[in-house]
Amino acid sequence: MRIILFFLLTFSFTLNGQVCVTLDSWTQNSDNGDGTCTYQVSLIVNSGNGASGTATFSIDGVDVHVEPNCICNPTTISFPITVICESTVNIDVFYDAPGNGNDCSGSTGGIVLPIIWNDLSVNKHQNYNLIEWSTYMEKNNENFIVEHSENGKTFHALDLVQSAGNTNKTSYYSYLHERPQATINYYRIKQVDFDGRFSLSEIIQVDNTIQNLWAYPNPFQDEIHIPLEQDKSWDLFDSVGKRTLSGSNNIINTEQLLKGMYILKVEGASNPQILIKS
Repeated sequence: MRIILFFLLTFSFTLNGQVCVTLDSWTQNSDNGDGTCTYQVSLIVNSGNGASGTATFSIDGVDVHVEPNCICNPTTISFPITVICESTVNIDVFYDAPGNGNDCSGSTGGIVLPIIWNDLSVNKHQNYNLIEWSTYMEKNNENFIVEHSENGKTFHALDLVQSAGNTNKTSYYSYLHERPQATINYYRIKQVDFDGRFSLSEIIQVDNTIQNLWAYPNPFQDEIHIPLEQDKSWDLFDSVGKRTLSGSNNIINTEQLLKGMYILKVEGASNPQILIKS
């Protein structure tokens, strides 16, 4: 599985007070196996005049993309390029709006692609998640930050993992997330350069929801056992929905309960369980 890599870099160049081009992001599509990589580049072009014109993009004097009929005020333009992996890339843009007399041109400046990602995965192991990733090569890479989310949108840092820094070899990394939430857990890796620039991996997820939870014995008498690998909060309700007991241990003492039907709800379990005291 190839990881999508976003470089959150911003370079702006102006002509006559106008912001002509801003680098939005790079997305690594593939390593072509011949020393070249294909990237999807996203640039924001802003001519400032609102007229329809043609935006031409070039690398080392060679046109790599032409965007006709662009009202670049501003407009995000994306296109693929194939360059030498880990190379320094400079993309020039010229915007021509015939008859307006205020065309603009600019450049993204030299951008070094500092890392080539390989694999990213997450696997459940009892009561923890193991996140593993690897890179083909790294340049100016200071560290990785493992980030976690419960909704796939808002992430927070779990921990920092030291990187190889500069290497042309494949490097392997892992992180153990202990006691993840009993729900779907989302992860991504934030790669940080020595100069503070950073990139984000794709988002991966794993479902830690407790499935097929069966407390026993059923019917029960003096105790109920909850087969959990780690403590989870639980509530026991009677047949009319009144909470009779609650806690977080794996064994429930039920000596004081009257005979009848009870409903057990456990944190993270997909469904409640009906239990009978005999």
